[in-house]
Amino acid sequence: MTDMQATLKTISRESEHHPMKFLSFSGGGDPLFPMREPEASKRVAFYREAIRRAGDRLTETEMHTSYF
Repeated sequence: MTDMQATLKTISRESEHHPMKFLSFSGGGDPLFPMREPEASKRVAFYREAIRRAGDRLTETEMHTSYF
């Protein structure tokens, strides 16, 4: 299970020193499984916050998933 707060802190710290152009959501299993409430809302909020913290130079994101 991803430690969402630790991941967000890392993204914030790294983006201050190394502007990010690419952000990939993958590893540890499918990032969209399981997508049931309340977990779904938490994950959507996490992805939005991660993208926001990555900064305004972010030009591409990708999500490794088999669910749509």
